[in-house]
Amino acid sequence: MTLRKVRKGPAGQNYQPPVRPPGSRKTEREAPVSFGPGPSQADPDERVPKRRRLEANSEHDATAPRVHRPSLEHWLDNLAVSKELPDYTGKSDPAAGSAEIEVILGPKSDRGGANDANPRLPSGITSARNTYEGKCKFIAGHMLNSDLGGDGKDWKNMTILTSQANADMRGYEANLKKAVYYLNQLYKALLKAAPDNKALKTWSDSGCGIQVTVKTVGQWGREPPDSYICKHVVMKAKVVKDKGLNFSGMSGLDNGTREDLKGVLALVKLYAAQATGSIPNSKPGPAWR
Repeated sequence: MTLRKVRKGPAGQNYQPPVRPPGSRKTEREAPVSFGPGPSQADPDERVPKRRRLEANSEHDATAPRVHRPSLEHWLDNLAVSKELPDYTGKSDPAAGSAEIEVILGPKSDRGGANDANPRLPSGITSARNTYEGKCKFIAGHMLNSDLGGDGKDWKNMTILTSQANADMRGYEANLKKAVYYLNQLYKALLKAAPDNKALKTWSDSGCGIQVTVKTVGQWGREPPDSYICKHVVMKAKVVKDKGLNFSGMSGLDNGTREDLKGVLALVKLYAAQATGSIPNSKPGPAWR
């Protein structure tokens, strides 16, 4: 006859193993039962002698922290040129809207988003709609497109446009957005090609971007609401502060990479030039009266 060894619990009580329901399967290893104070199963450090724990912590503290490299997008966001705000110049009027706006667009200036235009700005647009009802449709037009940072809720960024002038202006804005897109690609390509190059840092810190000027010209007439409506909107765009971009002087770039970078810069300048022009904001002729 074989005697079964009985495990003793506290106060000499017999230990009873946990009972599983019939038919159940053992899916994980059951933790041993503790009969008294001891090291916690959840904290392995409690099973390590105090002296060894102190030595381990001392070595860990002496280790230099890992260097966090900012992402490419984070780097672009923090360039000074990416934080440029529009400068409203000229004699603006809440009823007529903006007279002129200037801004330098950077590689992250096209942020997209929905049209935020307040249809009642500038304030003179209501009078214009009432006067030319059935003859001409007026749009609350952005001087600087909302995707590029223009505020559609600020009358200083708005002007009164005919529907045709607004449609024509979209074509210029599309070319301007393409210029910003290729400027973004140029910055990224430069950083990847020569991340530690001093010439690159000097160039990027200089604020190379696309300078944009938009201004209204003339008036439909001397009396309101004609005095609130311009005859033309003139937009000018050009690449500025790119003189320090000397591809030939950048170390670590092969000839193929230099030619590629020059090609991207040429596209920036091409689309900036195509975003330059005069947009007529024509008054209805005598046949409409």
